[in-house]
Amino acid sequence: MENTIVNLSCSAEAPCPKQPPTISWSNIPESAHITTQLQEKPDKTLSVFSHMTFKASYMDHRRNISCTVTYPRKTLNDSTVETTVMLQVLFPPKETHITIDPSASVSVGTNVTLTCKSKASPSINMNYTWYKRGYEMPIAWGKKITFNATQKNAAWYSCTAQNQHGKQSSAEIQITDEGEFMQSKCREQGHL
Repeated sequence: MENTIVNLSCSAEAPCPKQPPTISWSNIPESAHITTQLQEKPDKTLSVFSHMTFKASYMDHRRNISCTVTYPRKTLNDSTVETTVMLQVLFPPKETHITIDPSASVSVGTNVTLTCKSKASPSINMNYTWYKRGYEMPIAWGKKITFNATQKNAAWYSCTAQNQHGKQSSAEIQITDEGEFMQSKCREQGHL
């Protein structure tokens, strides 16, 4: 879940304690803190343990984090072993915004399609609700709405995306009675 602390561990046996393997991480989150140490296990053998701790962000969703163990050798090539995990981060909708088709100005009387887009996890079974400024109740549900660019439909529109972890509203977009589009920077709302 977003904003929870994640702990990842990587370990490798150290059969030759005077030349223990090294552990390196790749593609790590910015907030990661790593500690690595040589430890004795209950059976008296030694292993190198590396622990990574970080706070999960929605930007980490589907991030592949790799741990590489390198055993030093007397030959030219060291021996390496690598393992990778892909993070699955659950989070409420983010970066919710409206796209317009056609993207250029349209003439009055032609169809306009507004699409509500958002990043979320899980993204399956997302709910989209459409609002028109001046109306208390939603005007439509679903990812897309299509209507005729007429004077009657000239208004400010916004959408809300929702999954089981929360919801977020887009900025408002204006359809003018000339069939032009304008974006408003306001109306970004947080999660539940």
